[in-house]
Amino acid sequence: MRHALSYVTPETKNIDSLYHIGCDCGECTALADDGQTVRFGRSFDGLLQQALQNIYEKQSGRGRIEIPPSLFALNNRPLQTAAGRTFQNFGAEFGKRNERFISQFKDNTAIFAAFKSHSEAEILSKLIRTENGELRSFYEFRKVAAPVVGKYNRTWLQTEYNMVVRSARMGAQWQTFEEKKHIFPNIEYMRTSSLNPRPEHESFAGTILPVDHPWWDTHTPPLSWNCKCSIRQTRREATDLPPGEEPVSPVFQNNPGKTAQAVTDKHPYFPEGCASCPLPGERVIVSPELAAGQRKDCYNCLKAMKAAEVKTAQARKREKLEDSMLPLLKKNVIRAVAADKQIKITFKKSGNSHIVNDVLEKNIKLSGTELAKIDDLIREAEYVRSSDLYKDRSDNIQRFYYFKDKKRNIYYNVAEEVVKNKNGRVYLNRFIYSTTGKIPFKKHKNRKAAT
Repeated sequence: MRHALSYVTPETKNIDSLYHIGCDCGECTALADDGQTVRFGRSFDGLLQQALQNIYEKQSGRGRIEIPPSLFALNNRPLQTAAGRTFQNFGAEFGKRNERFISQFKDNTAIFAAFKSHSEAEILSKLIRTENGELRSFYEFRKVAAPVVGKYNRTWLQTEYNMVVRSARMGAQWQTFEEKKHIFPNIEYMRTSSLNPRPEHESFAGTILPVDHPWWDTHTPPLSWNCKCSIRQTRREATDLPPGEEPVSPVFQNNPGKTAQAVTDKHPYFPEGCASCPLPGERVIVSPELAAGQRKDCYNCLKAMKAAEVKTAQARKREKLEDSMLPLLKKNVIRAVAADKQIKITFKKSGNSHIVNDVLEKNIKLSGTELAKIDDLIREAEYVRSSDLYKDRSDNIQRFYYFKDKKRNIYYNVAEEVVKNKNGRVYLNRFIYSTTGKIPFKKHKNRKAAT
């Protein structure tokens, strides 16, 4: 049977061969052993139409290839569903203990989907014009694009969905192995449940090695597409390594529980090196080895993260802290600033973000729990003084009030801004603006002395 994409690029034939092991039998294309499968709902056709229109309109002029958000959604959403459902099956308590691992696994899955989407967009863009360079109509383009979509978003996606399910399951199991290795120090490679086992995988069956043995870094199942091998913890004595074993494909030399990856970046969707990276944007060099082209690290590349809409660890931490402060937007604090004067201190998203930035970038010692209850800290802090501005500003802030937290040795800075509502009424709004280790002392030349 001739593959539908054999006429497009050698890369697509490589993926067909990689996924189907040279055939289209039921074993090679079997669903995950728990019966999960990709569900193509009503949104699929809508996203597909958007993706094709976007590629046709932007690539007709042969410009730089970008990833349409709709195409990324077609490839990413099902894989995120596969990971999410698998981790949910391990229970809520598992999720709480392994929140960081689960987040990283999903992020890496999104990066995989980004490279896949760029690969698909690149092939689709080549079909916009005929071999003679003539522009096809959108109807003709959609027709010739159908086999590509069939492979990328149905046949291959199902195989990748299965892979994410199995890798996520193994990753979750590995977390429990780490928790219990003081009781069960070794791991045993189990015989596969497949009706047609691969001989090279059968040779691994019965191998018992310590949890921390480096062999598991490259031999933790799944070791191929739709591999049904498994491992288990045991107290049985360790064995020798399998003699004369066949090397595992670089795509699967992986331990999902350690790397949080479904497959390695040796998959054909990924570039051979940083210099040949197809993703749009500036090349990001994060180490001398990458700069010299000696290795690549696509799952930790800022360029790949941006393409996959994945946040860095710092960005995720910032978002989590800001989310914890959202309830403060409905609260206020009343504080006396003179014998006959009180002010109402409110909270704004901009101020909360500023405070989070102080914590992350300026080493202000406030925990996430303390940030969420900073209104109580301001109530307990000692009022010091207020001052006019010491530098020009482009906003409506005209004064600051300073409160000292003696326990934490920091100041809470409350801004006073002039606000005009839609009815034209002008009033003063005071809100927590930032935190600092000391009060600014430089006096603005056009301002009065501090009160």
